[in-house]
Amino acid sequence: MLGAILEYKVIIVVDKKVSKRTAEIYKAHGAEVFIITEPDKNGSFQQARLDKVQELLQSMPNSYWINQYDNYANNEYHCNTTKLEIMEYDIDALVSPICTWGHICGIGSKIKNKNSDIKVVGVDVKGSAVLQKEYDPYAIHGVGLEKRAINTKLKFLDNIMIIDDFCAISMLHIIAKTNGIILGGSGA
Repeated sequence: MLGAILEYKVIIVVDKKVSKRTAEIYKAHGAEVFIITEPDKNGSFQQARLDKVQELLQSMPNSYWINQYDNYANNEYHCNTTKLEIMEYDIDALVSPICTWGHICGIGSKIKNKNSDIKVVGVDVKGSAVLQKEYDPYAIHGVGLEKRAINTKLKFLDNIMIIDDFCAISMLHIIAKTNGIILGGSGA
């Protein structure tokens, strides 16, 4: 982690959906990890995490929150780095999970500029309010949110897929069994 290299104190706020292994990797790199165990009144962990972040910011002068939800640098990073990796391959489509939109919008914008024939498909979990009107709790981690992030740009999407927990989890098992690839929830 960059924080360890630069000797910054890093605090990561996650919820109980994060895998134990991921939390341990954060800790191994020197981060302090807060795991939110109770959702907000709507059953979402997003606002509960954001409330904890605000509490920490108030209690720690000179702290800085990167804010992947509403930070335009999220899009720019993926636009300038991840896109380069993907464009090394001859692809017909980019299929990506939707959460903060930094990944899919950052990559999608540049891919469309380079080759407008490439299709960009956003995948969201059923229950997420990112593309659906109302939030309903779901199990998958790493995709979906209680509300749209400021980075949301639907114009880069050619298609949208909404996948329920059962379908996503089943696909993870199929991919592991048939291809030997173990993916997290956002990889379904």
